[in-house]
Order: sequence, then C-alpha cells, then structure tokens
Amino acid sequence: MNRYIKNFFLYYIMPLAVMLAIAGIGRQAVWFAPEAYAATITVLVVFIAALYIYYTAAARKARNVKRSENVLQRDKRTFETAQKVRENAHFYINKLRKYYYADYLERGLILLATALYVFAFASLTKIFFAAAPGFFINVPIALISLFLVKPVTASFFSKEKFSKNVLPKAKFPYITGLAYDAAQKAGFADAYILLSSENGLSAQAYDGKVYFTIGLTTLSALTREELYDSFKMFAFLCADRDMEILYKCDDMPFKDGLPVINFKKNLVITAARVKIKRLLPAVYAAVMPVAMMSAAIKAHVRDNIPRAQLKIQMYDLMQFSASYLFPEPYYRPAEPRDNPCSYVCDAFISCLSEKGAEWTEKLLGADKPRNSFYPSPKQFMENCGIESLNFVMPEQDGTYFEEKRAIINHMNFIVMKISSLALDYASARQVHFIMPSQTTENFELGGGVQTLDCNDFMAVRHIINAYYELRKPRQTEEICDFVLKNGVSPPAFVFYFKGKLLLERFDEQGVDFLKTAVDKNNSYVFEALSLITEFYRYNGQRQKALSFMREIYDVVEKATRENDGMGAPTRSDVLRQADIDSDMLTKIQAVAAKQNAALINIFAFKKLPEQQYHCTFIVLEYDKTADVVEKFEIYQNMFFYLDEAKNSFSLLEKEDMDPFVFVNLHKMKGTLIYSREH
Repeated sequence: MNRYIKNFFLYYIMPLAVMLAIAGIGRQAVWFAPEAYAATITVLVVFIAALYIYYTAAARKARNVKRSENVLQRDKRTFETAQKVRENAHFYINKLRKYYYADYLERGLILLATALYVFAFASLTKIFFAAAPGFFINVPIALISLFLVKPVTASFFSKEKFSKNVLPKAKFPYITGLAYDAAQKAGFADAYILLSSENGLSAQAYDGKVYFTIGLTTLSALTREELYDSFKMFAFLCADRDMEILYKCDDMPFKDGLPVINFKKNLVITAARVKIKRLLPAVYAAVMPVAMMSAAIKAHVRDNIPRAQLKIQMYDLMQFSASYLFPEPYYRPAEPRDNPCSYVCDAFISCLSEKGAEWTEKLLGADKPRNSFYPSPKQFMENCGIESLNFVMPEQDGTYFEEKRAIINHMNFIVMKISSLALDYASARQVHFIMPSQTTENFELGGGVQTLDCNDFMAVRHIINAYYELRKPRQTEEICDFVLKNGVSPPAFVFYFKGKLLLERFDEQGVDFLKTAVDKNNSYVFEALSLITEFYRYNGQRQKALSFMREIYDVVEKATRENDGMGAPTRSDVLRQADIDSDMLTKIQAVAAKQNAALINIFAFKKLPEQQYHCTFIVLEYDKTADVVEKFEIYQNMFFYLDEAKNSFSLLEKEDMDPFVFVNLHKMKGTLIYSREH
C-alpha cells in the first residue's frame, strides 16, 4: 500500500471512524437514567481535570528547569547524574524503561479521555437535540476530537522514519553487502544503510533489522576494513538489551521539551517524555562507552575501530579550522555545483592526505568531545590492547572505492535536484559571494587597510565579514590587527574574529582575544565557550577547559537570562512598547533610512514581565517588492549595529511573526519606531 494512503487511513480515517462509533453509542444511550448521566459527566470532568492538572504541573516544572539552567549548569547536571548512573547503571536503565512504558500509558489515557468526551457529549445532544439526525451531530463531534486523537494515533503508528535516504541494495550491492554480513553476525535478519549529511556513524535496531546511519564524509574516509568492523561493532551494540531501551527513548520526538499536543506537526510530548529527556543524556554518557567497548570485543575488531573513530573526529577538526582548510567559497561558481557532496568529501580526503598522520597524533592526545557519548579512540585502544596506531588512507581504486564514488555521485544528483527546487542559487551567490567580493574589491581599490577609518565600526564590520565569508583568513586577520592597533576603542567583534582565527590555527593567544570580546559584549559568550573548550580539548588540556568554564560561569548565567525568550512572541505573550533611548533610536532610524524603499516599517517592543524577559525585540517589515538580496542587506546592516549595542536585542522579520501577533503589534501605540512614510 502507498505510504501516504496508509498514513491517511491510520491518522484520519481510522480514528474518525472509531470516534463516530463512540458518538453513535453515546446517542443510543438515552435509556440511561439521569443518575447515570450525572455519574458519566462527573467521571469525565474529574478525569480530564486530573489530566489537565498533571500536565500543567509537569509543564510548569519543565519550563522552570529550562529557564533556570544555562549551558554550563546543564552540562554539570548531566555529568553529575552520569556519575550516579555509573554506580548503579541497572537502576537508571530500569527507570528509563518505566518512563518509556509510562509514555504509552499517558497517550492511552489521552485517547480514553477523548473517547469519554465524545461519548458524554453525544449522549447529552440526544437529550437537548433529540430531533436532530445523529449524522449531523456525531460528525462535528468526531472531527473536533481529531485535534487530540490524530497526534496520539500518529505517535503509535508512525513507523516510516527509515524510508528516506535508504541506500538501494540492488544499485550498491558491495557496501550494502558488508552491512548485511555484519548484521547477520550479530544475530539480525537484515540490514539497511541510511545516508546522512551529518558526519559520523551510528545504528539502530528495528523489527529484527539493523539500520546503519553514515555520513558521506565518514563513508569517503573509511577503508573497507574500517567500515566493515564499524558495522560489526554497531550491530553487536544494537543487540545489547540495555542499549535497546536507550535507542527507543532516543527515537522519541522531544522538540521543545514541554508536554504538548500539536495537531499540525503530529506531535505528542507526554510528561514521561520530559522526564526521559532530562535523564537520557546522563544515562547515555555513562552506559554508551562501556557498551561500545564491550561490543567491539564481541565483534572481534581491533585497530580498525579506533582508526575509524579518529577519522570521524578528524572531520570535526577540519571544521574547527575551516577558514584555512576548505579550498574555496561554496558559491564561487556562476552556476550551481554539480558536486555539492563531492566538494566536501574531496576537501576532507585532501586534508587527510596532507595531515592524516599529524591529526592522528594530535587526536590521540586529545580529550574526547564534550558532548560525545562515544569512548575516545585512546580508550578503544586500551580496551582492545593496542599500543600504537598508524593512519591509513582510504583505498583509491577497486570495487569498494568505485562504489563509494558512485554513492557520493548518487547523492550529488539528489542534492542538486532538491537544491534546484528549494534554493535560489543566484540570490544565494549574490549574498554570499558577489556582495562580499564587491566589498573587498572596493576596499582594496580605495587604498586598502591604510585608508581604513578604524572608528567607523559598521564599515570595519562589513569588510572583516566579507573577507571571512570569502575564506581569506590572512586578510581578515590583517584588518583586525590594524584596527586593534589604531582604533580608539575597538569593538568586540574585532577581538572575536582575531581570537577565532588564532584558535583555528591552534595559537593559544586567541583565548585572550575571545575573553576580551566577551568582556566587551557578552553575546559572544556562547561562541567563545565553544571555541575555547574545543581548543583545549584538542590540546588535551582538560583542566584549562574546566578552569575557563568556571571563570566564565557568571557571564554565561547572565547571558542565559538576557537571551531567555528571544524567540518570536506567541499569542499568549503580553507585549508592550519598548523604551529606547533617543541616541539609539536616532542611530536605528539612520541605518534604516539608508535602505531606500525596501524597508517599510520597524517596530520595537518588549515581553512582560520584564523581570523575566530582558531583551528588546526589533521587527523589520519589508516592501512587497523587496527581493532576497535587499532583505539580506537590510537585515545584515541592522544586525551589525544591534550586535554592538550595550542592551540585549532580538532582531526579527515580519515573516518570523505570527500574523495575529503582528496585526496587534501594528495597532499597539508606541511600537512603530521607523516608517518610510514619515
């Protein structure tokens, strides 16, 4: 049966038919005594009220935790819980298992409550609308119930998640055959390979089959033996009973992490899922390393596993130093690339050829990724009794190599087809290549760095951003150095770019520049935190990373408070006009005035209560004739200005807003701070 027809039947026809049947039974239950009606309504009200109170309390608790925790607190909580899990892993896995089945129970209760509502309401209509045909009464009642039933039904029957990006076995028999053989050795009936744009390799068991998910960059870098042994290890990992429940919990949709039922997105998040979300990372962190090393031993794999894990981390290392290692801007060609996947994979293979041995030595001395559940390559080596490890380049000929290239070309075609439908390449190229190229060309024709006004922060930001966008780190750093030397009070972004470029080439001086950027503008704290901790991790300096995290803790906490609620307002939010000082208002209006006719209005407002929401919202409304390039230029100019402001701002576009909220914003006095008509 066609998947869409099947889903339509499961999500709409079947629940609608069931609810119509329940409504019909309710309409026929008129022989009930009045006392029976009263009892039915009482049970219904109490039952639904109890569910409502339970979910409201769970949502409030989850929301409070979400608001109170910054990124460091969340990591600390995960680490502390993981320590407890290691001491009693069986207890916490059973706890997750209980939450998993509690989720089923909660969804069942939602269905039961809906069925009771339909039954009781249909029964009451028989009393008050006895003459009305049952069809005209029951159908609206059943349709209304679908808003609750459809997401819950979808959560029970949604099993199509593995249908996309499955590698065709007939077209690629060699590599899919490796996966099949590995799965059979672990006791599974079959195996499938799913391709991903994300770097890495993972697996999940489902209905007696193993589904391996592999990134194209990972596939391109692994030798045949490394790939086959990785398949075997992950197949044995999927066969582990404790890992089975972790995979099932991880497969649950969490989204915003609050109890919610969303008809449009087929999404149901129960209170049990919220508890699973909080506990799962810690259990993964404690259980996964032990389970993976145990699976590696069961699969009888040795040096190929740590070598494969090293290559996966090498791509992350390449991304860390992307300004220096990627060959050219993606949008340089005048026409869309016919090799969007090969472009990245070939760049990675080129880096491995040049730096593979050097990176192997570096990563063997590095700490494992902060958010990784996998053991480090060094832990794999110790577990498998391996004393040394040599880097091995992937094969460059043979059946395995040819099939890998065919897979990448297969994905080139798919990505090109999708991009041609979803992406306006000409506009993207204009924004990300032509405009930066024009900025740098005009700058160089005008005399270059020696004629730069270091105190014109907007001009400096545009030039630095343009060179960085074009992957010209040397010129970017040269301008940063000139501004730092000659500027009266260099802005935070100059310190940020200077520090980032230094760390990308593993120069520790970059740490001080990033710290200064954070001191000047705490909106850089999260980027600085990520860059500095990654730098120390790659250098195996865990204590320095921890020391920096303690040092920056207060700034992270402050930035978290200021950034809370920066998303677009919803209909339930209370808004008021923002109090912007006259100097800033004049500058915002001056920036807006340069955009000619493409910008119609600018609105400014705040969410209430102000003790909870600290940022000011700025909303841009464009002219209907404005194209993508004009909108980007307006947004970028406004963002560059607001990014250096002392107060916290959230810059939005009209398209980001709920239409109902935007209409009310139009009516609200004092929110309009710029209009091209005035």
